[in-house]
Amino acid sequence: MPNKLAILLFLQLFSAQAMGNDTQIPPLHSLYQDAILSTQSQRPILLVFSETLCIYCHRVKKNFIKPMMISGDYDDQVIFRQATLDNRKKTITGLNGKTQTLGQLAKQYRIKIIPTVLFLDASGRELSERIIGINSEDYYGYFLDQAILQALKKINPETHRD
Repeated sequence: MPNKLAILLFLQLFSAQAMGNDTQIPPLHSLYQDAILSTQSQRPILLVFSETLCIYCHRVKKNFIKPMMISGDYDDQVIFRQATLDNRKKTITGLNGKTQTLGQLAKQYRIKIIPTVLFLDASGRELSERIIGINSEDYYGYFLDQAILQALKKINPETHRD
């Protein structure tokens, strides 16, 4: 007869994964509005550049970004956004309030490899080292946490000291 504790743990894990499958990273629509939100909340914008058919993008989102969102632990630390480059002609509102395409945005930030994760302030300046690709899932979460911490320190040095 199976161990009841093992069954309970399996059911909890299964239901947590099922709930997380519906979680979506908010798509980028307006950097202008996100910049206002960033200023008001003193949170950096975590911007993931990806493509739908990219298996590495899928891994980053499924194994790291979405669990961060589901946990709620990062709600007061970052603004999550995703720029899906499948349609580079899709328009968004840029930082200056004018329309631009996702392709133009990717070119502006010199995105050459996907996935690429940026940490931006309200002026669009990168606050910490971008994370390009995924070399090792073992350390990826650590790299994300360190980049978020560095970005928070630059946005608000008084509340995020060593």
